[in-house]
Amino acid sequence: MKCLECGGSVRTVRQPYRYKESGLDNVYLHEAELRVCEQCKEVELLLPRIDQLHGVIAKVIAEKSGALAGKEIRFLRTYLGFSQTDFAKAIGVHGKATVSRWENEGRPMGKTYDRFLRLMVFNEKPITFYPKDKFAELGEGGVKKVKVNVTGKNNEWTAELEAR
Repeated sequence: MKCLECGGSVRTVRQPYRYKESGLDNVYLHEAELRVCEQCKEVELLLPRIDQLHGVIAKVIAEKSGALAGKEIRFLRTYLGFSQTDFAKAIGVHGKATVSRWENEGRPMGKTYDRFLRLMVFNEKPITFYPKDKFAELGEGGVKKVKVNVTGKNNEWTAELEAR
């Protein structure tokens, strides 16, 4: 296999990978499959079943105790496929400014809205197409470490929380 950047030789490795592309700096893929160019050191992450991966992450976030952090709210909203405006309409707040304040931690999300968002994760059908610009708006953050791994015969995604 050849590197798309420089044409050099590429080798495949399995190693832990901090999945910062999710916008959550506490998500780690355990033994992620990476293609590494031996010449230019370009790294390509291979993600089988990305919709299942994001579903596992969303459900772990929705099941956690304590209030949702702004970055977690943003991840869940994006996972569900809502723009800030559409999300505000769906949950009955006065516009995207409120959602923006929650996501940027300018104002905490109330307990009722927090519960409603968590319920939506378990009851709404999420988007299945993930354009890069959807996750480009996501920042860093989080409270606990989430370790995500492909296991079993069918390469199913599983996750576990780790205390800091």
